[in-house]
Amino acid sequence: MFSSSPRGAGRIRGQAADAEGFGGRRKDVYGFQNPAVNALWGSATLANLLCCMPPDLVVVERRSMRLLRPIRMSDWDRARVYGSRIKNLFSGPGYVELSAVFPSISLALPEKMLRNLQGLHWRHINDDFQYIYPFLSAQITTIHLSSTSRSALSLLATLAFKCPQLKDVSVLGSKHTRYSGISLSEFVHGLKCVKSLSIPTLEQADLEHLCHLLTLQRLKLGSLPTKFSAMPPLDEPFSRLRTLDIGDAAEIEAVTRLLGWCNNVPLRAFDVQFAQLATPQQIHQAYKALASGLSHSCLRSLSLINHHAQTDLSTSSEYLMRSDSIRLLLCFRNLTSVTIISMLGISFDNDTVVEMARAWPRMERSSTRDIDTDIRGRIPIGHFPSAGDHRDNQRIPGQEDPDTLALYAEEIGHHRLWKEVETLVPHLVAVRIEERVRLQNSPAINCICLPDRMRFSPVDLRLSG
Repeated sequence: MFSSSPRGAGRIRGQAADAEGFGGRRKDVYGFQNPAVNALWGSATLANLLCCMPPDLVVVERRSMRLLRPIRMSDWDRARVYGSRIKNLFSGPGYVELSAVFPSISLALPEKMLRNLQGLHWRHINDDFQYIYPFLSAQITTIHLSSTSRSALSLLATLAFKCPQLKDVSVLGSKHTRYSGISLSEFVHGLKCVKSLSIPTLEQADLEHLCHLLTLQRLKLGSLPTKFSAMPPLDEPFSRLRTLDIGDAAEIEAVTRLLGWCNNVPLRAFDVQFAQLATPQQIHQAYKALASGLSHSCLRSLSLINHHAQTDLSTSSEYLMRSDSIRLLLCFRNLTSVTIISMLGISFDNDTVVEMARAWPRMERSSTRDIDTDIRGRIPIGHFPSAGDHRDNQRIPGQEDPDTLALYAEEIGHHRLWKEVETLVPHLVAVRIEERVRLQNSPAINCICLPDRMRFSPVDLRLSG
């Protein structure tokens, strides 16, 4: 009934753009008991909270809020009631434009009005970014920011000190933005217990700090430093890191150097997109560093994407990924998902395909494909006994290994049975709808109440016998 998302909560409380309509609905909240009110206000937008103030104070016109008079302390009485229940606060120009009220609100906001706030999602940029400070508190553990200006980023330096318990941090930005390295560095070095960090770019010194942070479990980077010096493997770097995601602004040489730091890092998921079209030699060196730096037993998901928008297809034969490079990845024996994409093709031979199938017996999803040319070889789905999803660029039916088919005959039989059930579902749904219509039109049983929605899916079936 209740939604923890700001969109769902906004629907329950009415549109923030209609302050008068919202004011009429807010009185209905008294009809809810405390658990319902907590669910209703657990996640809220700042605009909806401000709409709880007197109607002669705030007005919303064309999704922009403005004040009709100066704020008095008594104006916050109703907002205090609901503000103490908010755990996640959302604010940004995508909800209601607050630029006109921010100067007054930031000065008049009562202390500890949001005393239970745990997550702050601040999507304001440029001049409005600075008004984040009245909403910061020591108990906040999650903060998601949108910022594209250097002046806004300069305010990040002290943010980590005002929120010392931050565990989930995300700073959105474009790879084309020129960031203030000093402010980002001070911000990152101020994070002492962060578990998840998503940030557009970092310097080498910041990565050195993070690799020794024992709490860090997830790291997402838009790019890597352009000046990235190679270092010998460090003692237990990223010892708790489980997910590493490097965006499409990363040079392949920088990725290779970063992996060169690593020593048996227990990643479970590694995702990288190279910024430029990499040569087979560069890919081979990166895969070699990958095999040397990550734990062979922990990795479950691997995604390696090599593409570039401006590509000369006449040189495709020079950029084919080699089979010996793929073989470097066979050391990761517990992989369940693999994605390898090459802009100009991947060269497979039959021996490599067989080795991949033997090395990855737990494979559930694989995608090995090129974008502009036909793949040189294929991976038959029959080779992967646990595969639930496999994609490549061509299918050659009738070439499955007979021994493999015999070995997994029972699993294949179950799969075929469910495929038969899947074909029956439309017929069964039609029969059920027909029965429903018949029952509704029957005068003898018109007292039966049938649900308005009736859904049917394969999981509703119970096979027996």
